[in-house]
Amino acid sequence: MEPEGVVDVLRRLLAALVPGGIVVDLTMAPPDETVESDGEILGHLDGSAFFPRAIAAGAGLNELADDGLLALVREEPVTVIVRYPTGSDVLEDIADRRYTRMPIELAARLAAITTECLLYSNCLVRTFTKP
Repeated sequence: MEPEGVVDVLRRLLAALVPGGIVVDLTMAPPDETVESDGEILGHLDGSAFFPRAIAAGAGLNELADDGLLALVREEPVTVIVRYPTGSDVLEDIADRRYTRMPIELAARLAAITTECLLYSNCLVRTFTKP
């Protein structure tokens, strides 16, 4: 979804949300995601095209809070870890992403990995409530 459409979706969500209802927002944040296998960092994905979009989408919630329609309750950085059986599984998953790029060197390393891989994503969890 384009970031501009997020505010429209949020306004519809807001209409369905009861007073005191909670909205939880999980957004990936810089730096780039890290890929690891057997305790070794294999490389980083390129999120340079993704992060501006994520920031723009998050601004929709900020706009609702600025308008007094939501209130920010909590904001906390977290690390999300996704486990993949092999490097090929990482490649397959990332290939489906539209705005994250796989560096060529990292793709070559992942293609040869037959053990579990971990993908670390820095995220921001924000909780809002409807006054």
